Amino acid sequence: MRTAVILYALILLMCARTNAAWVPVDCKDRMKEIQQLHKERGVANVEAKWQAYLEAVREARPGSPVYAPHPFPKKADEIIADFRHAYFDRLFEGTPFEKLPPREQFVYKALKENRLRIEIVRVENWTPSRCGRTPVPYIHLLRLFDPATGKEVARSTQEFTGIMGVYHNLSGPASDLPALDEIETVVRKRFGRTLSPQEVQYVSVGGLPYCSDHKPCVAFKAAGKLYLVDGGALLYEIAPTAPRTSVTALRSQRAEAGPARLGVTEYDVPMVTLGFEWAKARLVGGQKPQ
Repeated sequence: MRTAVILYALILLMCARTNAAWVPVDCKDRMKEIQQLHKERGVANVEAKWQAYLEAVREARPGSPVYAPHPFPKKADEIIADFRHAYFDRLFEGTPFEKLPPREQFVYKALKENRLRIEIVRVENWTPSRCGRTPVPYIHLLRLFDPATGKEVARSTQEFTGIMGVYHNLSGPASDLPALDEIETVVRKRFGRTLSPQEVQYVSVGGLPYCSDHKPCVAFKAAGKLYLVDGGALLYEIAPTAPRTSVTALRSQRAEAGPARLGVTEYDVPMVTLGFEWAKARLVGGQKPQ
C-alpha cells in the first residue's frame, strides 16, 4: 500500500495564528520610480505589461511556457498539481529515467508513487523582483521529505501564478527553517533576546548572507522595530530611524563604487531589501561567518 502524500497546508496565511501577509514597501508605494526604471528598459506602461502577463497565465493552454493546470492556486492540492506538472512535464520532460542522477531518480520515483511528504510554505517577496518584469508578490516554497528517514530531499519554488521558479535536489543537509509559532523561543534560546514577535512571516530578502526564495528568512515586528532571522543563525534589527535608500539610488551608488567583496562591515550593518526599497540593518545576534 502506497504511503499517502501528506500535505501540510501552510498556505497563504502561513502565519496562521494572527497574521496577514505584509511588506514594508509595496510596488504601489513606488510606482513612479518603477515606471521610470521600466521605461529605461523599453516598457512604456509596466502596469499594462503586468496585467497582460497575468491574463496570459490565466488563459494559457498545455504546451505554453506559462501554463499551469491551476493558475493562481489557492489550495494545497492545486499547488501540488502545478508542481507535479512542472516537474514531470517540463523540468524532466524527455529525459530518460536512467539518465537522471541517482539522488534525482529517488525523488522522481518516490514522487511518481506518491511516497513523499510535501510541506508548503508561503514566502513573501521582499526583493525588488516583487515589482520586476512580471509581478511576484509572493511564492510558495515546497519542501519534499522522505517519510522513511524524515530527511528533506528537495525544495522547489513556485510563483503565485502556479509556475515553477527554481528546483533544488538537496544533496546535503537542508538549511534551518524555524517554525513561525516557535520564533519567540528561537530568538530567546539562540540569540539571548526576550522579544514578543508580532506579524511573523517567512520572507525572501536581498542583502543578507543566507536569505533567498528557497532559504527564506523569518520577519517579525517587536517593540517598534523590525527583525529578520537569517538562516536560523543570525538576527538582524531594523529601527524605524534606520537609513533607507531607493532602488534607483542604491543602483547608482553601487555602479559608481564598482564591485566590492562582502566583508565584515556588510555582515554587521548590511543594506537589505524591504520590498522596493533598501534599509540599513544591524546584526544583533548570532555569529557571522569567519
